[in-house]
Parts: sequence; structure tokens; C-alpha cells
Amino acid sequence: MKITRFLPFYVMMLGILILSSCVTVHPNQKLLIGSWKPESVVKYVDQNTVQAPSATTSTPATAQPVKAKSADTSGKGRAPATPAVPIDQKMALMLDRLIVAEERSTLDISANGTGAKIYHGKVLKAKWKLKAKGTRIVGKELEGGRKFVADIVEISDKRLVVIERTQVGDMKVVYIKQ
Repeated sequence: MKITRFLPFYVMMLGILILSSCVTVHPNQKLLIGSWKPESVVKYVDQNTVQAPSATTSTPATAQPVKAKSADTSGKGRAPATPAVPIDQKMALMLDRLIVAEERSTLDISANGTGAKIYHGKVLKAKWKLKAKGTRIVGKELEGGRKFVADIVEISDKRLVVIERTQVGDMKVVYIKQ
């Protein structure tokens, strides 16, 4: 009588035991843990997404410039408006600044699923996970909530090559373990 009463509990515990024994850590996760310093950072253009320009798409020569605010002539100390800059050129400049900042940063990844990137003395803390069978790092900043994605190209004990996807463009980063 007592056995039939506790039988569902025993079956549930057996199921939990089986499921917990199947959980393993991906080998890439073990290699990622540590402190990484960038060796080189370059712009990355994916050849699969590059298309031939058609008559309907805008090229840098025909791109619509960002409108500048009208100049204030009242003499109240406002600066004159800056000239219009094409959006493509503005995105390229932002990517260049991001590449320079990335070259000076340090990436620290810990085993508990958190990490930190140090830019110019500022620490950006984030949670991270491995996705796509250990070939993609997906993270989310703890403070800002911004998401980021990095595709792992190559990983070893001392070297990590990723393609970081950003809103302004992609960059290929080669990290060396410290």
C-alpha cells in the first residue's frame, strides 16, 4: 500500500536523474572561459549577402544624405549646422570607431555564464550562452539590455576567431588568451 502511494514520486525522481545525467558542457564552452585580448580586428563582409547593385537600390553616390538642422541666425550662441553626410558613410565611420575601440578592449568570460568587456576603463557586464551547437555566442547586457551575437569561426586553447555582428556592420576579431 505504501509502495503504490509513493510510486509516482519514485518515477518522477528517476526521470529527473536520467535527464540530469544527460546534461553536459559543450567543449567550446570550456575553451571560452578565461581572459581574451584582441590580436587583430578587421571589417568583415559576408560574400553570401553581397548582391549586385540594381537600378532600384541606392549606391553611395545616390544615397540620401542625412538632413542637417537649419542654421540659427538669431545669434544666441548655437553652433552652425554640420553639412549633410550620407548614411552609408556615417555607418562606415561608426564601424571604424567601433573597430578602434575593440582593439583596445579586453574580454573576460567566466564559467557561470557571465562575462565582461572592458572598453576604455568602462566595464560592460553581460550574460552569455552558446547556441547553434556551440558555434554562436549570444549575449545580453545586464544594464542596458542590448543583445549581441558573435559567430565562432575557430577556437583553440590559445586562440579565438569570431565574427561580431553589430548594427553598423560586421567585424572579424582574432583573440589571444592571456
